[in-house]
This record gives sequence, C-alpha cells and structure tokens, in this order.
Amino acid sequence: MHIALADKMRKPVFWLDNMIARGVTFDVIGLSYYPGGTDLDDLKANLLDLTERYHKYVNVVEYSIFKKEVQ
Repeated sequence: MHIALADKMRKPVFWLDNMIARGVTFDVIGLSYYPGGTDLDDLKANLLDLTERYHKYVNVVEYSIFKKEVQ
C-alpha cells in the first residue's frame, strides 16, 4: 500500500483500516512524506505506530526535502 500524508497519524490509519475491512491484503506500507507544518518527529512517531499497529514493514518511498534525514 502506498499512502500520502506519512506525517499525519490519523489519515493513514483511517485508510488502512478501511482497506483491511474490505479484505484488501498487503505486505508493505509505503508512505509519501512532504512535510507541511510537521517535522521529522511526527514522521518518526507515525512510522513506529504503523509498524506496531499493522505488523508490516513501513518505508518512506516518496519525499522531497529532508532526504538525508529520512534515509
């Protein structure tokens, strides 16, 4: 699954929960990170939450600034 808004906690959870409720299966969560009013701590918190919540690998697959920090 590739989802935008990696730094916004509720949006990826809402989306993933709805996909799971519809029977969609997936192995990896891919996230886009284009910060708008958030920082790397928000991204980190969301990555940790998603990993623990869904027991899936989580990758930041798309980003613009903070390339070195995200990698």
